[in-house]
Amino acid sequence: MAQLKRLFSLESQISQGITRELLNLSFHPLYSFIPSDEILRRGAEIAQQIYCFEKLPRAMDFLRQRIGESTKFKNGTVAIALEMTGAKGRFTRSWFAPRGGLWLSMAVYDSFLPETRGWLPILVGFSLVETVTSFGVPARQKWVNDVLFQGKKLAGVLVEQEVQVSHERWFLIGVGLNVNNFLLPGLAGISLKERLGKELSLAEVAACFLAHLRKYYGLLLAYEKRFLQEEDIPNPFPALFYEFSDTIGRYVAFAEDITQGEEGRGLVKEIDPRGRLIITTSSGEEIILSSGEILYI
Repeated sequence: MAQLKRLFSLESQISQGITRELLNLSFHPLYSFIPSDEILRRGAEIAQQIYCFEKLPRAMDFLRQRIGESTKFKNGTVAIALEMTGAKGRFTRSWFAPRGGLWLSMAVYDSFLPETRGWLPILVGFSLVETVTSFGVPARQKWVNDVLFQGKKLAGVLVEQEVQVSHERWFLIGVGLNVNNFLLPGLAGISLKERLGKELSLAEVAACFLAHLRKYYGLLLAYEKRFLQEEDIPNPFPALFYEFSDTIGRYVAFAEDITQGEEGRGLVKEIDPRGRLIITTSSGEEIILSSGEILYI
C-alpha cells in the first residue's frame, strides 16, 4: 500500500509539474506565426494519462498491451518505470536502466501526414535538449535523436510503430535520460548528476520534458493544419534542428545499423523539409538518409 501511495504521489507531482512548466515555456520566433495558445491546446493530449511503476521489463510493452485491451486508451499516455529489467534499444540492443534515470515510454496515435511524420522522433530530441539545457547542461542533438554533452550520451530515444488488429497505427516512443543513475564503466555516457554535482528531482525533470514535448507536438499538429490548408508559411522544423543539433556540417559514417559496419561516409549538408539528412559523399554523390544511424568521425 505504501508503495502504491508513493507511485500515485509521483504521478500527481509530474502532472502538477507539467502545469507549472507550461506557464514558463518560451516560444521561438521561428514559429511566431502560430499562436502559443493554439500550440498548447493541440499538444494537451501528451501526458493526459501517466502511469508510474517501481519496476517493469519494458514500459513500451505495457503500453502495447494497454492499447490492445482498452477502447478508451488515451492518445499521449505515458508510462514511467523507476527501473527497467529488460530494456532494449534499436535492433534489440540491451539497455541498462537502473533506478535514478528517467525511463519513460509514450503512445502517440499516428495521424501524421507523410510530409511531417519524420519529424516526430526529432521533436522528441528537441524536447530533451531544451529540458537538460534548462537544468544547466547545454547538450546538443545528434540526428536522429541522441542527446550528447561533450561527446558523451546523455539521452536516447527509440520509436517503434505498432499496428493493432483494428488497423489503428500508433507510435511507441521510448525515452532514456540519465538523471541520477549509475552508469556502467566503459560506456561513453554521462548523467545530469555527474555533470551538475547534485541529484535532481525525477518528477521535475519528467515534468519539464513532457511540457516541452507538448509544445513541439502541438506545433507539429498546428503546422500540419496550415500545410493542409495550403497556407504560405515556412516549415519551422529544419531551422529548429540547426538550433538544437551539431550534426549539420559534420563528417559522418552512416548505416541502418552502424554496429554492423558502415554503408558509407560523407559530409552532412543539410536536413530537408521531411527531417531527412542530405549527405554528400567524397565522390560527390548525394545521399538522402531517412532512417538509420550516423557516427561522427
